[in-house]
Amino acid sequence: MKKLAATGNRVIIRQKESSNTTSSGILLQSAQETPQALVVAVGDRVQGIKVGDTILVDWARVGSFEYERVHYNIVIDENILAVVEY
Repeated sequence: MKKLAATGNRVIIRQKESSNTTSSGILLQSAQETPQALVVAVGDRVQGIKVGDTILVDWARVGSFEYERVHYNIVIDENILAVVEY
């Protein structure tokens, strides 16, 4: 299986699915809630973020692409707002 590798100060992410669903299965997202993302790959100049982290990003500054029929997003490190710690 091929592996994606981010370069420089870029981080490859996938948007996490919302857990808020109606009884009929429709996904709801609160207008107050920022969608979370899962880190898939981290460039060599990014510090404090690792693969598997859950993060909040400025979604207005996120690019997107499809690779092997999977949708990914890419963001530079300065547009990461926070790391979600459990």
